[in-house]
Amino acid sequence: MFGISALLFAVLTGATSTIFIEPAIPDLEIPSGADLSLNCTSDSPAAWYYPPSAEGSDSSTKSVTYSRTNDDKYLTVIFIHHAHYLDTGFYYCSSNLTDSEESKIYIFVRDPENLLAVNESYAFISGHEFSEVIIPCKPTTQDVKVKLLKDLKEVDISFDIHKGFILKNLMMTDSRHLYTCRASRRNETSEVNYELHVLPKSEGINKPIIDLVGSEGPHIVVGQDIDLSCSLIVPSGVNVQIQWKIPDNVEKVWVLMTLRMNLT
Repeated sequence: MFGISALLFAVLTGATSTIFIEPAIPDLEIPSGADLSLNCTSDSPAAWYYPPSAEGSDSSTKSVTYSRTNDDKYLTVIFIHHAHYLDTGFYYCSSNLTDSEESKIYIFVRDPENLLAVNESYAFISGHEFSEVIIPCKPTTQDVKVKLLKDLKEVDISFDIHKGFILKNLMMTDSRHLYTCRASRRNETSEVNYELHVLPKSEGINKPIIDLVGSEGPHIVVGQDIDLSCSLIVPSGVNVQIQWKIPDNVEKVWVLMTLRMNLT
């Protein structure tokens, strides 16, 4: 019975992923300025997804190569030259055929001056009422201790070393407070400030109105250019997204989409 269970376990777990990253570890720490290559082996073509590169003369450069292995696997390699502390984050290798197949590794880039993987000292973040928002205070190494202060008073908030502090069930009273991430490692310290804006939750919005601009009736001539406007009235402070859905037989290269919103 034990042998059968072990065999089934091996079969089931072996089928969960066809994408493998080397080195095969969940987290890896490298020093700032170092070079690094990550190998991704897969059964189908794959691509790397990673944190955006920093701007400036000291930023890193990244390149990706594609090849095949001796056993006809796909080998996708990312090269990171002169790693920057803002390169800290998840690196995903994902199949080009399906989003369900991917592997990931988290890279910490140790920097003597920057303890947090953020490039600003003051920033604004927003979230909707009753939802959650992440204050992205990600440390550049695992030995960095991070505290969160709300209006200069320390608060006990859920913390994920790969994401930051997670504020759940936002209330309107959480808005316009100053949140400070204070990081420390031995005698080194750094901090970054965030101002939180909470947007009210809307139970519903009105149906958009589509108008034919510059025409007296609902009919047009074949081959004629048309202008359509989509208008929507929403309460102040409510964010909405408007997207046009166009028939497949329309030549979309000739379609100009303009968005204009008057919030009341």
